[in-house]
Amino acid sequence: MPYFCRVGQNIEPEAGEPSRAELLQAIQDSRQALESKIETVAIEVNFLRTDLLKVFDKVCIVEGSIEQLQTEVATLKMQMAATETRSGALEARVEDSEGPPRCSNIWFLGQRHFET
Repeated sequence: MPYFCRVGQNIEPEAGEPSRAELLQAIQDSRQALESKIETVAIEVNFLRTDLLKVFDKVCIVEGSIEQLQTEVATLKMQMAATETRSGALEARVEDSEGPPRCSNIWFLGQRHFET
């Protein structure tokens, strides 16, 4: 419990109250405990900062991988479109050429030649 005094006047604590030396010691102990906690928190903050930087590096690597994969997907889509175009052209040529092959007359002539 705090007590007041005039400048230059010493007031002795009442019975059960801590002495001035005990109060100063308690203040110093509290201060040392707080400084110790501050140091501990500072160390933990540095560890967390280091961990955060590691996570940030990994995020950057993942973002780079995602961009690379997006580029590869775009390339594959273009290749797939080109393949579909070629496939469509081949299907059209096959549909146009349904019926006897162009060299069928020669084959028939040869068959007739051998049959006779």
